[in-house]
Amino acid sequence: MTMFILIGRWRFGNRDMLTFLSLALATTLVFCTPQLFMPGVLLSYGVMFGLFCLTPPIGRFFKSIKFDNGFSRTLDTSVSASIAAAPLSSYYFGGFSWIAPVANFFAIPLTVVIVVFTGLFAIASLFPPIASVFAFIPQAAVLALVFLNSLLADAANFTLMAPLFPVWAAMACFVVIFICSDYVFIKAKIKAVFGIALVAALFFGVAVPQYNLYQKPLEITILDVGTGDLVHVHTQEKDALLDNGGTLQRSRLADYTENAEIVYDIAVVTNDKTQNLTDLIEQGSIKELMVPENYEPKYEDSLVPLAHYSLYDTMDLNKDVSVTAIAEDGKNYSFVVRYKGEDICVVLNNKAEDIEYDSSAACVKIAKGGAEGTVDGRLLDAIRSDVMVVSVKAYNRQDLPDEGTIGMMEEDGKTIITTAQSGAVTLLVDAQGNVEIETMK
Repeated sequence: MTMFILIGRWRFGNRDMLTFLSLALATTLVFCTPQLFMPGVLLSYGVMFGLFCLTPPIGRFFKSIKFDNGFSRTLDTSVSASIAAAPLSSYYFGGFSWIAPVANFFAIPLTVVIVVFTGLFAIASLFPPIASVFAFIPQAAVLALVFLNSLLADAANFTLMAPLFPVWAAMACFVVIFICSDYVFIKAKIKAVFGIALVAALFFGVAVPQYNLYQKPLEITILDVGTGDLVHVHTQEKDALLDNGGTLQRSRLADYTENAEIVYDIAVVTNDKTQNLTDLIEQGSIKELMVPENYEPKYEDSLVPLAHYSLYDTMDLNKDVSVTAIAEDGKNYSFVVRYKGEDICVVLNNKAEDIEYDSSAACVKIAKGGAEGTVDGRLLDAIRSDVMVVSVKAYNRQDLPDEGTIGMMEEDGKTIITTAQSGAVTLLVDAQGNVEIETMK
């Protein structure tokens, strides 16, 4: 590339430099066609394309604001190179550094040193003593450039991530670069219209999907309500509450609901003895109750629609998230929360002997505060989760969780989280189904 451009400037100074850049690329591909798909080659030619297209208009802009000196000429080169490198870097590496224009103040001189002295080394290679001198200088420049790149790579705060940057978006960016150049003989206003239209297309085609990627389509919170089981399942469309009754936790649930300003689309009663929901129903924080078939309605239940479920029934919160009953003992029901058909969290409210279920969910909430019999070897073999959560009150009268239960899970290599020590436990699920676990304390 350097040879073609230098020869072009030397022998055909009045010819356009993109012609020689194209000839260089064609020659490169003749000798090694697969390089068309190599990031290094495309970045090299892409950056040169950006320099030829953007440096003149950016330089004129600097002159128009009375900013014309050696610093400005280095800056317009750096900015041009950074703009051209950004789409290819996003496509191949999932992001680009927004401080690249600053880094280029060091990278561009180092690159010039590398290119020039590598060429001199090639010429002097027939004379080893002289060639070794020319080899040392570009080698030192390469080491300096690698060190600079390592600093940028470690500076995560300086990187804009674009993990789903499509190839059409990269092509559109180079169309914008070409339109902004002096090669397109149209008025500046028309260039601006084309540029804005393409930038808008990039925004809606790339930025919006990127934003959606970082949204959490599913959050599962195992509430810290002492020795009791309350699980909040949140999607972008609906909120569901899995309530297993037990010890009254009305005040903590009411505070959580009020502070988060939640209206539950569905409250799933997993134990017919619960009285946790009375206040929420009366204040309109629950739209519908899902109850087991043997459930005996209470007075306040008449204030909301009531629907029944049975074992293996599924409640869909949206097209991707569902809650399914997987076990019951005549009094309590256990559930699994799924995202795109994959188990995310198993919510156990039954003892181990009543559960016949196979899963590799990211997390399991075990039943009854980790009482004796809630876990056994068969259950641990069947539900192969690394994280076990125990919803329990600190210093409770029953001395929960049971030491034998905890010891069994520890021997199996499980990570054990108790709400007494860690507070509420939240599972954050991204668009790809990856799970991140956070604790309140």
